[in-house]
Amino acid sequence: LLADALHANKTLTDVELMHAELGSATATFALALGGEDRKLTRLLLHCNHGGDAAGVAFGSALVSQHSLTFLDLSTASTSDGKIGQEGAIMFARGLAKNSTLKTLSFHHNLIGSRGANALAEALSENTSLTQLDLHGDETLTEASRAVLKAVCAARQVPLHLNF
Repeated sequence: LLADALHANKTLTDVELMHAELGSATATFALALGGEDRKLTRLLLHCNHGGDAAGVAFGSALVSQHSLTFLDLSTASTSDGKIGQEGAIMFARGLAKNSTLKTLSFHHNLIGSRGANALAEALSENTSLTQLDLHGDETLTEASRAVLKAVCAARQVPLHLNF
């Protein structure tokens, strides 16, 4: 119901639903991003345990989203429902096509090397993102970190990357 209300509201600019224990329902909040007439610029869904479903849904929503500049899909270090490799890969596909997102907080998820490689590929196409927080992801290898750092260094638009 709340996601439906957000989808219907075209004037809301900032939503913070941190620690709301939304679980798989986190993905339904991607609906609030749809449409060119949205004003939503900040969406904080920290610690809602959305898992891969959230990664997939938000990746899809980012393709047609034209106002969001800040997105927090991070989790707590001890929580379940983290975004994994498959969710990160699908999220990266949408990020590559998005031109408004500036800050992405993805910390304490488990994106792994495949997810990191997908994000690196997306970052070579995306020119709007300036801050990416991946700290606390114990599945990132040194090689994955090196690839992400290299892509960030090669970008024309500087990107602050936090591990």
